[in-house]
Amino acid sequence: MNLPSKCAQKIAASSWTVIFSTIASTVGLFFLIKDRYFQTSTSVGLIFLFTVVIIFYMAVSVYSLKIREENRKLKEISEHFREINAIYRNRLFGLFYGKCPSMERKDLINIEKFTLNSVCQRISKIYSMLIAKNCTVSVKLLMQQEDTGRLYVTTYTRSENACKHDDESPSKFEVNTGQNTAFDDALRRNTTGDITHFFSGDLRKHKHYRNQRPNWSKYYQSAIVVPIRCLGVEENPDPDDIGFLCVDTNSRHRLNNTHHVVMLSGLADQIYNFMSLMRGKYNVPGAE
Repeated sequence: MNLPSKCAQKIAASSWTVIFSTIASTVGLFFLIKDRYFQTSTSVGLIFLFTVVIIFYMAVSVYSLKIREENRKLKEISEHFREINAIYRNRLFGLFYGKCPSMERKDLINIEKFTLNSVCQRISKIYSMLIAKNCTVSVKLLMQQEDTGRLYVTTYTRSENACKHDDESPSKFEVNTGQNTAFDDALRRNTTGDITHFFSGDLRKHKHYRNQRPNWSKYYQSAIVVPIRCLGVEENPDPDDIGFLCVDTNSRHRLNNTHHVVMLSGLADQIYNFMSLMRGKYNVPGAE
């Protein structure tokens, strides 16, 4: 695309172009109706009709601005999705391509955690750009107590290296006991084909919401939680739950229950594959 075309595209896609066009069209419509009808009649019906048409026209223009803004944000975050894929590719290439030296499990886990920290930072940028508010992203691990068999969650890594979330006890959060609504809801099996998740645009008004973290409302007001899991396939029906991918923000009614959830679920699937490779869950036959 040459320079004149780029300039024309930039002007056409600008929100200011829409605003000026809307104002000009509204003024033009006003004078058209005024010259054609108001000179012969000033009935209340015509004034009401004109008002309704203007309100409708303005509403459509405002919605158009909203769609343009969402499209602009989606274009901007595409680079962060590319970065996330590059992080996984480069890490796996460096560890497993060719004749690589064998590594201890603890070293692989440390590399895994460092990699996921970088991924969480990019996901945080994606959602912060989408809602124009700061977002925190974390990966939680689902664990089981050996003595009781009870499930609990711990924070594995977070987009913020030093976060106030982790300064207070407890560090373990119960699952399937009713004490942590988000994890309980996200872990439920869904047989309808919908994405299993927890979503709340306003946690303070979420019915029966429970959270073991003390003073949780200081840290987040809205959240999405999706499982990092595979429910199994026809050849291997056994499910495997690793943990949760969470995004939260201290602003209400910014996150949505549509494409924000879909994107987070897709990112959680990527994390599942990466962690399964790092932990040796996938057995890939060597070349003969």
